[in-house]
Amino acid sequence: MINEGTIESLKTRIEAHGISLGVRHLEKGVIISRGEGGKVYIGSPGSQIDVAGKIEAPEIKIEGKVLGLSPQSSVLSDGTVAIALEKDFYQGGEIRGKNISIEVAALEGSSIHILGKMSADESIKIKVPNLINQGSMIAKDVLIQTEKTYSDVSAGSIFAPGGTISVQSKESFFASGNFNVSSENGGEINLRAEIINMAGAKICADGEVS
Repeated sequence: MINEGTIESLKTRIEAHGISLGVRHLEKGVIISRGEGGKVYIGSPGSQIDVAGKIEAPEIKIEGKVLGLSPQSSVLSDGTVAIALEKDFYQGGEIRGKNISIEVAALEGSSIHILGKMSADESIKIKVPNLINQGSMIAKDVLIQTEKTYSDVSAGSIFAPGGTISVQSKESFFASGNFNVSSENGGEINLRAEIINMAGAKICADGEVS
């Protein structure tokens, strides 16, 4: 299924079935669902979903084997954004919602690569085998759980002003980026792994003492 036009409705459901099939939402493509109860669902079990255009709805759910969001893409919601994948996720564009959840089912060899911006009014929850952060995450609370590794570069950042950042990796944690929960009352940062390496990472939980 290839979309280069505009789809606008209260509820939109797009499904592609078959190993050789997939969904391509190109740069000029727009999917909009407005109003109470509005929802966009894109499902492509066993195949890849590529998004270069815009998806906007009160609730967005994407399911497939692999998901790629190009740098021009935007997935925007004032409610929930839920992404469930069988293997890999590449985020180059923007994801915004009230609550964002991302889960990759594969136990080995799969990763999510964050190069764009992910922002939530309340929470970001990610559960994956491996995570590489080269972009930014902003929310009140951020929870990242990896079966194997978490790593980032100096440009990678996680902000949760006055909230909580929790990264739990069963094997290794390597950071060069920025973890910041600073606010008037400070915040909380929890980093857990069997092996933790810091290479110029900045960790800040500043607050004011009254």
